[in-house]
Amino acid sequence: MERSVGNSSIHLYADDTILYTAGTSPDTVLTTLQDSFQSIQSHLSALGLVLNTTKTKIMWFGRSGASQTGTIVTADGRDLEIVKSYKYLGFWIDSNLSFKEHLSKIQTKVKARLSFLYRNRSSFTSSAKLSLVQMTVLPLFDYGDTIYRSACKGALDHLDVLYHSAIRFATNAPYRTHHCDLYSLANWPSLETRRNIHWLMFVYKTLLGLTPFYLTQLLQLRTPPTHNTRSATSILLKIPKAHTSFGRSAFQFAAADSWNTVQKTLQIKTFVSPRTFNVTIIDTLAHSCSCFA
Repeated sequence: MERSVGNSSIHLYADDTILYTAGTSPDTVLTTLQDSFQSIQSHLSALGLVLNTTKTKIMWFGRSGASQTGTIVTADGRDLEIVKSYKYLGFWIDSNLSFKEHLSKIQTKVKARLSFLYRNRSSFTSSAKLSLVQMTVLPLFDYGDTIYRSACKGALDHLDVLYHSAIRFATNAPYRTHHCDLYSLANWPSLETRRNIHWLMFVYKTLLGLTPFYLTQLLQLRTPPTHNTRSATSILLKIPKAHTSFGRSAFQFAAADSWNTVQKTLQIKTFVSPRTFNVTIIDTLAHSCSCFA
């Protein structure tokens, strides 16, 4: 759910709430958030409710976000704590959106589960091993991968190592088996391909209006050209200008850019069901090894 509080926006999910805004300067942002935060506290007080300020944190985002020191003052005169990372809905967000902490948490959890599975591997049948990895390990990689997909390659490569170890456990493959052969043995795509499939499915659902409106309104269809071209009838999106890597990682830019790129191959002219699109995109992004090309 998205609502507005003054000049700020607010997202509510169960009992988790995020209040946020953007501005041309830290002072502008701070003033806007302070006014909105004060309004929230006043409304809660009128309802006889008290905000737990010890669990309420503030985080600055941006290229120099971690260095900002401005904070918000509560109704009882206390400053909210400034943090550089915070766990929200099971996902660790950091002020620079590098997602290094979240990826580190994934590695720790996957290592623990794989360690248990390998210690008890003699107790499992071949089919049970495959099912155990699918049920207990793959969800750790998949959760939030449409968000952390923009992390640096080095951090993502660490996940690949664990993914290959999981496949070796599930397929009884020797340690030196090439990763492309591992994908074939398990009939699973690479982690990068899995992320791209999930990402493009999310973008497609956004185009269909199946995601929150604040995301849907960020994507705009491109007006077809007047001259006849191969892509004239394909569904394409307007790509906004972005001059920094931080800007290019924003949903509005990244989603439109990814969609237009895959449309060079798909050439989708009319919207189909999500299930049909999912099958199409899996076939399109099927892994083919080019390591020795």
